[in-house]
Amino acid sequence: VELAEEVLARAPTHEGARTILERLFASGGPRRRIARILGPLYETEERWGDRVRMLRGELQDGPEADAKGLAESIAALLEQRLGDDAGAFAAWREVVLLDPSCRAGREALLRIAARSRRWKDAVSILEQALCRVESDDRLLSFALLGEIATIYDRFLRDKEMAVEAYRRLLEATDGELAPHRAAVEALARLYEEQADWPRLADILVRLVVQAESVAARISHLGLAARLHEEKLGDPAGAISIWREVRGTEPLDEGA
Repeated sequence: VELAEEVLARAPTHEGARTILERLFASGGPRRRIARILGPLYETEERWGDRVRMLRGELQDGPEADAKGLAESIAALLEQRLGDDAGAFAAWREVVLLDPSCRAGREALLRIAARSRRWKDAVSILEQALCRVESDDRLLSFALLGEIATIYDRFLRDKEMAVEAYRRLLEATDGELAPHRAAVEALARLYEEQADWPRLADILVRLVVQAESVAARISHLGLAARLHEEKLGDPAGAISIWREVRGTEPLDEGA
């Protein structure tokens, strides 16, 4: 290996030295060292398939501390240079599972999922990543739960799973956080689409509490009142809510 390295330092295209290193690489020699010799040469020559092969050798034989960076390089080359969406998706999966906080990796998964319609695979990977998040890393948990819920809601059109995901996000968040508000608003929309009036009534209470203006509060109260009156057959509840509306804004004509 040392001799071949010296030869290639003087003559990078020397076929004999390259052949020796490739044979050693294939037969289980010092793969990491060989990859670090041949890899940059292949990159200079834009031999991207060979460059990926060398990076994989480094990944297999290298220290754990280098794994994420190598996996990212492999994934980026597969996607951007080789146009291999299937291979890139698998590589980005490894990146995300190694480091669930890697936003670039999660975005890449979603990007490829959009092109190849692999939303079920993407959401499965995010669920696995969520299981690897430290219990005290609440912000990362919120981000992953939000992405999971969005996939079920917007892309898989699975309302039941979307509701479950948003409810998990709601239970995990503090009422003062933006993810909490987003989950409440999404659940209100989904419950209305499903005509789940009792749950919609419950979620409207949360919308009233977190309303940022008097107008928004009145709007949510008005919807809650009409819901009790028209959908739940609860005129007494509706009257109580309309009284609250009048107390909030006496001149409101709807009340």
